[in-house]
Amino acid sequence: MAKFTNAPLPSLNLLSKSIFKKSSLNENLVKPWRIHNHLTLPISRSAWSFELIAKYRLIRSSNSSLNILFPSYFCNSSLAPLREMRANLFFYPIEKDGKPDLEEIGKILSKNNIDLVVGVHFFGNYIDFSELAHISEEHNIWFIEDCAHLLNLPESASIRSDFQLFSPHKFLPIPDGALLSVNKRIFKADLEIKDFEKLYKKYIKQESNRYKAYLWLLKRLLQKLNFGINIGIKDYYNDLQINTSESFFNPSMSKMSKALLSVLVNTLDQSNLARKENAAAWKSLVLSRYPSTEILIAEENVESIYLMGFKFPDVRDLQDALQWSEVEKFPICTWPDLPIEVLDNHDYFKQAIELRNNSIFFQVHSSIDKKNIESYLQFNKRK
Repeated sequence: MAKFTNAPLPSLNLLSKSIFKKSSLNENLVKPWRIHNHLTLPISRSAWSFELIAKYRLIRSSNSSLNILFPSYFCNSSLAPLREMRANLFFYPIEKDGKPDLEEIGKILSKNNIDLVVGVHFFGNYIDFSELAHISEEHNIWFIEDCAHLLNLPESASIRSDFQLFSPHKFLPIPDGALLSVNKRIFKADLEIKDFEKLYKKYIKQESNRYKAYLWLLKRLLQKLNFGINIGIKDYYNDLQINTSESFFNPSMSKMSKALLSVLVNTLDQSNLARKENAAAWKSLVLSRYPSTEILIAEENVESIYLMGFKFPDVRDLQDALQWSEVEKFPICTWPDLPIEVLDNHDYFKQAIELRNNSIFFQVHSSIDKKNIESYLQFNKRK
């Protein structure tokens, strides 16, 4: 039976071409994410982008604390830098299709002075945030569009947010790498733009990520050789609560990632196509075995695919699927590691908690060969 790996690995040829060359930021590196009249800034991961935006909002508002509103269906680990700066975190319920519950957001805003609000394009499904952007503008709130599950924005997208966060490291074989896009409309004068750029440069001026990048590469090589490989889910219902950024890459994008990304930007279409083909193969395989399973979250507006998710209405099917995946060593995971504030309020955040506790996600990165998935499907049809 085919073997699966749980992480992509850059080819040795790509490494030889890029990793040792001069890796200063260039136009080619940020081109796919550059938006007209926006600043486009590299950073190691989007969690740091949240903190950088928060720090600048504090400077602009002269407040001593900050109130930030997130969707309830969100990774707790990504909030670590904000928790460390003691920001006040609020959460809003989501609809079944991942869209924000605007009625509940209105209630939250009527009781709290929110500074920043976040909307998420879950699993590559592009969501029109026009209404949320309008509400944010009415309340003098900066709106952050989390595009970490989008490889890049569709050309037809109408940018209504003040900030857009991208995470190419989630799609491409690089150790770290994210992009922060800042809409210049938040600045009242050119001097404010320069002040933000100074804050950014000071923010990323920390110790090098070189050793963490090489450690990442070593781990991927070992996984490729099937040493120390870890595929599957150890404890389905309990996620590790990460509330500190100690294990994170420092805010500055590593030189290795810059070098690799400057080459990989030319392969985005191929990567996107491979992911969609793998997702389609997983869909055929899983639905052939569990026909009542639902696709997460929607498919009509899918631009790029981060993970292929399936929600199981029947807990027996869920448990069977977990055992099946463990035996066959399928590359699966859970998503997300919900914040404790959400877990402690089950009735209010029922939709997010049910999505988390009834779903399995299959990796679709390009190092997986769709033929392996398809051959498994054909083998089971013959049984």
